[in-house]
Amino acid sequence: MGIAMTETIAQSKKQKYKKIQRDSTVNRDKLMVNGVKLTEARIAAGLGTIEVAKLLGCGKSSVSKWEMEYLIPSEERILKLVELYGTAEFLDWNRVAVSRLGELGAKVRELTEGKQ
Repeated sequence: MGIAMTETIAQSKKQKYKKIQRDSTVNRDKLMVNGVKLTEARIAAGLGTIEVAKLLGCGKSSVSKWEMEYLIPSEERILKLVELYGTAEFLDWNRVAVSRLGELGAKVRELTEGKQ
């Protein structure tokens, strides 16, 4: 495979995966993560992306895409990450509906209690 073809493949992948549009109506009311803080939490927990993927039952590429903010993990997986890492520092609460903040906040407190 020549260099030109490799560059074309890399460009098509870049076009396929775009950063999450936080202000999009599609993402309204979703609990999101800050990718940089998510990566820091994983490293602080002493885990690699492969280990996290195995523990969550997903692919390594999914974990990487969450950390690069190309995909939003499901709420269920986000809560598992909070429990696994023992912190909620990586959560971005800005898009969550006010009506859900209490419920989600209670779950997060329960998962991180005594771990921080």
